[in-house]
Amino acid sequence: MFFGYAHSESYCFFYPAIDTQYASGFSEETFAKIKVGMTEAEVRQILGAPLEIVGGSRWFFTEDGKCTWGDWAWLVRAVNFKEGRVDEMLHFVAYD
Repeated sequence: MFFGYAHSESYCFFYPAIDTQYASGFSEETFAKIKVGMTEAEVRQILGAPLEIVGGSRWFFTEDGKCTWGDWAWLVRAVNFKEGRVDEMLHFVAYD
């Protein structure tokens, strides 16, 4: 009996970042230096330019789609701003 193919992203334990695209110059070490209250200029100095800015206040330094032969979970690394200062750092695995 054929059940078909159910599409879903899986987490790659051997290479968690397999499907994660990173902003130029980004590293987990520099991302860890970002603290609540920093200005946009301070974040840009540490992390460089984001890959995408959503709603003017959420800066994404990673995005989905690096792996060309499969669809895997990806590592979200983003910074939220409120009134020009860091409000929160987003650091999680996305299954989308």
